Amino acid sequence: MKYNSEKKQKILFIVSQPFIEWRGSPLRAWHDVRTLGELGYEVHLLTLPLGKCDPLPDVQIIRVPNLFAARRIGIGPSVLKLAFDFLLLVRGLVLSLRHNYIVIHCIEDAAIPGFVIACITRVKLLYEKHSDPHSYYGGFWRNLVMHLYEAVERVIIRKASCIICTNTGLLEQVKLIAPNKPAYHIFDLPSSMVDRDPDKAKGIRGRICPDNTKVLITYAGSFASYQGIDLIFDAIPLVIKSKPQAMFVIIGGSPQQIEERKQQLAKQQLANSTIFLGIVPPSELIHYLSASDILLCPRLRGVNAPLKVFDYLKAGRAIVATDVPANRSLLNEKTSILVKPDVLSFAEAICYLIENQCKGTIRQKQSAVAGKRI
Repeated sequence: MKYNSEKKQKILFIVSQPFIEWRGSPLRAWHDVRTLGELGYEVHLLTLPLGKCDPLPDVQIIRVPNLFAARRIGIGPSVLKLAFDFLLLVRGLVLSLRHNYIVIHCIEDAAIPGFVIACITRVKLLYEKHSDPHSYYGGFWRNLVMHLYEAVERVIIRKASCIICTNTGLLEQVKLIAPNKPAYHIFDLPSSMVDRDPDKAKGIRGRICPDNTKVLITYAGSFASYQGIDLIFDAIPLVIKSKPQAMFVIIGGSPQQIEERKQQLAKQQLANSTIFLGIVPPSELIHYLSASDILLCPRLRGVNAPLKVFDYLKAGRAIVATDVPANRSLLNEKTSILVKPDVLSFAEAICYLIENQCKGTIRQKQSAVAGKRI
């Protein structure tokens, strides 16, 4: 139901990620502000000076200056994000003095400046929690930052007016910290509302594999360590050795990350086993996934559900996923093959699908190609 009012109520929505960038939190934020605009609210989206977004009805995108000459920003809390959070705080305070906001809606670590603004202006704070801090643990300094972030997050959870979680596991974390706090699980959506198009998927498959005799094994997502990207690249040699008809397709990653992986494969003489597509727009992703035979979700840590799984399920293709709480929140033995998060188990599951589930299809394709040659 659309909200009706002669003078629209205003919401300050703070996002400390590039807007929009092809990954979980920015995509979720895009769905949020688009929906709020459609409901009749006037949304002031305060965000970083990175990313691009087409205009959205009733959504005004306000970017802080790029004083740090940043070209990209990593996933999860960091010192650079903390610096940008200070800019978001200053700009947010100025906006709050000019506008009568009914709520400050913050995503992830943007809740830090949002919390300060809410305390000063006495406006209600809505905190949207997307991730498990334990996902981002790494070296000593990284762990130190994450310990500090967890402490701050606990304060914000206790003081916020309401919490939104994208996963039941995250909701449980919130309830442990603040049992009586109004907190809700709101289901994620696929990254795009576009439906799969068989003709587009067929065209994409033809461009990736012109002779149409390969088994396409696709991963879509960031190259962050908690995503388990190393599991895939460590499994590639094992899979190719056993099933040379396998072709890995990697969607995502920065140019530098892609180049590093290419060099890794070249040293193993596996350069021709993998195709890197870089960033694919959300509106096109479903067609690439539908063009594949097997989809991979090698998540290693955390309880927050991978957004990619919604796109995978929508594509209707075989899924190999690690048996961890994050994947278990959406997948089971009926919808995927769940395996231990180790290289051998992951590679064996992929080979199993190639041998059993994809075998008949591939043989039919090979026969068709052979017939055309004759």
